[in-house]
Amino acid sequence: MFDRHNIKAKPHPGTYSSSAVLLVATPMFILTLFKDTVKIEPARFAQPKHVAIAEELNKKYANK
Repeated sequence: MFDRHNIKAKPHPGTYSSSAVLLVATPMFILTLFKDTVKIEPARFAQPKHVAIAEELNKKYANK
């Protein structure tokens, strides 16, 4: 005979359950748009613009 109270549901990947509470995992990253001005030294003018800007932004914001 089918007993609907004896069914064990498998949790969805990325979720954690504790007793009767179902907790959803928080995202690892939050995307943010921002606007900033960075200084490019004249010695770097020979580099492509996007490379020089990306390197300066990485120096300023990476791992912060």
